[in-house]
Amino acid sequence: MKALSLFSGIGGLDIAAEAAGIEIAALCEIEPFPASILRKRFPSVPLISDVRTINKEVLLALIKDKYQDVIFRYDAGESIQQIANSYGITRQAMWNILKRRGCRFRPKIRFGQSNHFFRGGRIASDNAQNLLEEAIEKGLVKRRDVCEKCGCTQKFKDGRSGIQAHHCDYNKPYDVMWLCQKCHHEWHKNNKAIPKIGGVANVEATENKYEPIDIVFGGFP
Repeated sequence: MKALSLFSGIGGLDIAAEAAGIEIAALCEIEPFPASILRKRFPSVPLISDVRTINKEVLLALIKDKYQDVIFRYDAGESIQQIANSYGITRQAMWNILKRRGCRFRPKIRFGQSNHFFRGGRIASDNAQNLLEEAIEKGLVKRRDVCEKCGCTQKFKDGRSGIQAHHCDYNKPYDVMWLCQKCHHEWHKNNKAIPKIGGVANVEATENKYEPIDIVFGGFP
């Protein structure tokens, strides 16, 4: 849980909140002496001097959630271990993060392609393409039928769409360009895709998505 502390004084309530597992997103104290104590007790927590300056923009800047894409990635087919590795944390820590966000976990089936550990594809391109195809099948990513480069709607003789998903970075399996075959080949002639790092596909959290503050508390103004 995240909390915004108003009229924080010297941080008595905030110390108690942290002991209870609540993350202090920001403190607010206008008096110089209490503010100096707060800076010593909470050196990494933003300190706002005047409550009247707290507006929507200030709040959004405080509560960016770097884990906001994790449920999408899990639903798209990545394993908890894969996602955890991309953030540099343990599998158990990522499991806790998913659980707190209300994730519906896959059943622990242990055989064949229904095995929840099966991801297919050992090389970078196969891994990214398999994850993307699974996300498309689940309706999490929409397949496009127009080339982003030239605007054509290529079709093969058998009726299949010629618009292909192209990865510029194999660490971001869901971040693709939709290109016709000609534009796709042209891109690879003149460019080189970024290879997958550390054997784990990664997706960076996008900007402007936020997790709400759960609690606002404080002393007497």
